[in-house]
Amino acid sequence: MKTKANKQKVPTSPPPIIFSKFLSIVDVFSFVNKTAILQEAKCFNDSQINDKKCRLLLTRIVYLINQGERFLEVESTSLFFSITKLFQSNNYDLRRMIYLMIKELKSESSIYIITSSLTKDMNSKIDLFRMNALRTIPIIIDPSNLLQIERYIKNAINDKNPGIANAALLSGLHIFAGNRDLVKKWSNEILEKLTSKYPACHYHALVLLHEIKKHDTMSFIKVLVSLTKEPTTNIANIQLIRFIKEVLLGQETDIVTEKVNFSNIFRFIYPNFI
Repeated sequence: MKTKANKQKVPTSPPPIIFSKFLSIVDVFSFVNKTAILQEAKCFNDSQINDKKCRLLLTRIVYLINQGERFLEVESTSLFFSITKLFQSNNYDLRRMIYLMIKELKSESSIYIITSSLTKDMNSKIDLFRMNALRTIPIIIDPSNLLQIERYIKNAINDKNPGIANAALLSGLHIFAGNRDLVKKWSNEILEKLTSKYPACHYHALVLLHEIKKHDTMSFIKVLVSLTKEPTTNIANIQLIRFIKEVLLGQETDIVTEKVNFSNIFRFIYPNFI
């Protein structure tokens, strides 16, 4: 008998993938060039500021800078002064881009204008502007002008808004490297922030206080011992253990202080440790 051969299904190849719909997608930065950017930057001088248009243009300028594009001194100065006119807008996203740009384009000739603009923002009723200005000011400010804005930073440490207080503490950390004596005057305000329930604020206060008192070991040990007796945030506890280790390894301390420090380290690691 003739048997019918088992017909096997021949595997068919999958249908070809059509990529034509993807070909229309073009990188928005593909055709960015310095000449076009400088021409478009004239919109910064418009009486009616288009927030979205200016923000996107600033984004493209940042892209060019990150790609290694160099602006001539004349171009950079002209661009910078045009950007400062955008401070008239209260758009939050645009203001962030302005802060980013003045960091990139700052020069000695523009310090006065930057300081004036940032000082205005540090006294603004908008908390976001105050926080961003406090973070930016130590990066671009000239050391000779610090005395003019020192009181604003000091007052901001005592602000009820923890975000503003934290921004002021970060500003202090940046300033401390070149102006130790100035920041040491804020010791009382920084000590008060060690009781803050805001984790970042508490942490940065502890780090800044360590910078101020690290050459006065006994004074810093008193601060550490007082902190181990009170509940603190997790991130502050971790930093506290590091500082206790630094004291124990770096300086000779009395036996009582060592016992207190070690017992509290165990308390942090094992909350139920007796």
